[in-house]
Amino acid sequence: IVLTAHADFAYAQEALKLACTDYILQPASYPVIEESVRRAVQELCATAKKKELEQMGDEYKKQEKILIRNSIKNYLTGVVSKSQFFKLQEKGKVPAMEQTVYLLMTQIIRWNSSEIWQPRLLSDTMENIAAETFEQNHLQLISFVSDYPCFGMVIWGDGLPDEDTMDCRLQFINSFYQQFFKCETAIYMAAPSPFQDLEKTWQNLVNYRDDNVSLSNGVYTGERKTDKGITSRVPEVRRWSGLLK
Repeated sequence: IVLTAHADFAYAQEALKLACTDYILQPASYPVIEESVRRAVQELCATAKKKELEQMGDEYKKQEKILIRNSIKNYLTGVVSKSQFFKLQEKGKVPAMEQTVYLLMTQIIRWNSSEIWQPRLLSDTMENIAAETFEQNHLQLISFVSDYPCFGMVIWGDGLPDEDTMDCRLQFINSFYQQFFKCETAIYMAAPSPFQDLEKTWQNLVNYRDDNVSLSNGVYTGERKTDKGITSRVPEVRRWSGLLK
């Protein structure tokens, strides 16, 4: 609040630049000054409340993402019942029980660098790379740390690609993972199935992983390793490189 005897407009302009709430010319009565202070306090409180709500919103989004990941992970292992998914499904955060989805498992076979990524950051970056790769299909996906060094990923949406296209995209993603993370990886993919069958599908992926006794990298669809051409475009690094900062 600026309290002054100067009526010069230049002073008022400067007061606006400094984000003053009021510009009071003298002489001014106490009730006028008191009312000005009251409005200033209200504005400051409102600004502080808005900032607090924004921070709470950001924190809620982070916690919600963790909740979704943990819920899917627990559902795959039979820890969470279907009823616990209803609220998340109502918000569209997870697929409906009857919706067809792809379930993937990515296994870190070995690191080719002394720099080993933290599981949470690795999972987040995998999710962003996959999201960029499937951007044209307008798909939703969620990645989670399963039993390190294995990671799970659920992919769903109206533009779900067929298995051949999916296989080709995964060849690209696997190649990109190995170059970017400097490690050897294997991706296991089961045939698309309803979300409600994910527990059984996940067990199939565990079996595919266990059958890879030679720990060979590559993409495995079912019990076979595939080796198709890579036709996907390179993800735009600028969209997810911020995770590294």
